[in-house]
Amino acid sequence: MYHCNGVFTFALIYVDDIILGGDNLPTIQRVKDFLQNQSIIKDLGTLKYFLNIEVARSRSGLVLSQQKYMLDILKDAGALAVKPCAFLIEQN
Repeated sequence: MYHCNGVFTFALIYVDDIILGGDNLPTIQRVKDFLQNQSIIKDLGTLKYFLNIEVARSRSGLVLSQQKYMLDILKDAGALAVKPCAFLIEQN
């Protein structure tokens, strides 16, 4: 995290995934340029997915969803077409 003179910038790092963000685009761009010149990052554009979390932008902010991740799990388990039930196990 970098916070100086009212400018806030952060780098969220998980293994080989990095998210850069903050409240000052020129500062974020300088950090990106530095990391790209060091061959540390490749810019993949606007954040869409991170750790199986889908990120969408709206007027009120960011919307986080794991719908695609859950659908992938159901598909892998062969349970994509199952119907929901009120109880997880048979009663009585």
